[in-house]
Amino acid sequence: MTRYSINGTEFPSSSPLFQAALESAYKNRIRPICLCVEPGLPMYIAHLERSFVVKRMPDTGASHGPGCESYEAPPGLSGRGEVDGHAIENNDEGTVNLKLAFSLRHNNPAEMENESTQKTAAKTSGTRLTLRGLLHYLWDESKLSHWTAEQKGKRSWFAVRNALVEAVESKETKSAALKEILYIPEVFDEERRNDIASRRIRSLSSIMGPGKSGKKLMLVVGEMDRIAPATFGFALKIKNLPDFPFVMDADLNKNFEKVFQISKNLWEYTPDSHLMVIATFVLDDAGIPTVEEMCVMLTSPEWLPVDNKLEQQLIAELVKQKRSFQKQLRYNLSPDKPVATAVLTDCYNAPLAMYIDVDDLVGRWASTVAINEVVRSNSIQTWMWVPRDGLSPDLPAKMGTEAKAIQQVDEPLLIVEEDATPTHASDSAAILEPSTVKAAPQGDSADELSTRGESAISSAFQPKTATNLTVMTPRTPALAEVTPISQPKVDLTGFPFLPGQGLHGPLAPVEHIDSVEPNQ
Repeated sequence: MTRYSINGTEFPSSSPLFQAALESAYKNRIRPICLCVEPGLPMYIAHLERSFVVKRMPDTGASHGPGCESYEAPPGLSGRGEVDGHAIENNDEGTVNLKLAFSLRHNNPAEMENESTQKTAAKTSGTRLTLRGLLHYLWDESKLSHWTAEQKGKRSWFAVRNALVEAVESKETKSAALKEILYIPEVFDEERRNDIASRRIRSLSSIMGPGKSGKKLMLVVGEMDRIAPATFGFALKIKNLPDFPFVMDADLNKNFEKVFQISKNLWEYTPDSHLMVIATFVLDDAGIPTVEEMCVMLTSPEWLPVDNKLEQQLIAELVKQKRSFQKQLRYNLSPDKPVATAVLTDCYNAPLAMYIDVDDLVGRWASTVAINEVVRSNSIQTWMWVPRDGLSPDLPAKMGTEAKAIQQVDEPLLIVEEDATPTHASDSAAILEPSTVKAAPQGDSADELSTRGESAISSAFQPKTATNLTVMTPRTPALAEVTPISQPKVDLTGFPFLPGQGLHGPLAPVEHIDSVEPNQ
């Protein structure tokens, strides 16, 4: 929980008095101070429609503590570093100017030819946000790329939409405010179908009818349902928009299948995953939406973006172990450019950049050489997973916990190598490449291991040979030969018993009775 100092008074972000304090500070132009580090970092207050929100100052995300709500991984670990300060410009008053690499105006062929003849010089468009870059930016700004254990089971389309709607506040483009040209469908309810349709028409009214110079376009962000053949071309169907399909022509559908086939296959292969779509579209004279350009982004069931199956595996394991981390996104970068998969924020040496050296195991990704160059230039420590080696390194221990031993052994452990050192409950063993120590044969103790129950860590992430634990084979101690012990026979001749004599002298005479007569 982050604490703030407002005009000399400390408030936790969860305090019921926090909103009132922010409102007062906003009116009096007082900056809150984030107390995650000493002596504190100044913040600013944004006024949304129904609340006040504390936001960090531009370019200060990496200066906050790893556990702070305002912490942001260094931009050089992801594709954010390429667009920060160029396609994303932060202003002192709290607004952000976005430069887009795609057009929001639909020109007819005659207008396009006229524009080309009037140009007298060729110039570069500079670094601008592509459709994917904009979608990644929205995911980062809404903190949907961040994860903590407390968020388990709390993310739904309702929560995702609210986070995105809040993220577009104070974002400007060249043509208009981002919230005016971005449509995010609300949760569909059959009983409120007419009300939802009315609000949708109001949101799309700015692009209805002909423009002064071609038709205006809008953006839509939603979860893909499917692409189905239609009477003319194809229909893009988005979840929560059952009565508003988007038209795709045959060429666009063909290009989509070619460019996003891998993401689509992984989406269909993975249960409960989400395929997010961002697209520009225009409304024709009949009010039918037609897609001009589109991009998709695959996410986990927790709405965390993933690029391939190996990333999906690592993210799933982090979620399973209730870790806190920030997923790193590519923005405009191509797959052959190295980026960190995630930044762990809850370990002892946090922040910790986590890399997967995929190389050529899954498509065309960044080479080992390129990843190592980036790792050497990182300002924070690094954890590396090389799937080709067949080893799945242990995840760094969570702060406040100790690494769990694979097996408890009562007798002293044997170290395989003479100069090997014991493994401590720290993260140092996971930095860069994990040390590898061969384990002795397991012997018959495997049966004992199987009776202890399933490990809390998935078998895919348990070390195979990277361990210094030696399990000894059960053995029976060798004992010396023992002579059996038997009772000796008793010699009765040594006792002075004579006929009619006992131990204490003569025995009393015994009367013999031949028969007993019954009572008459």
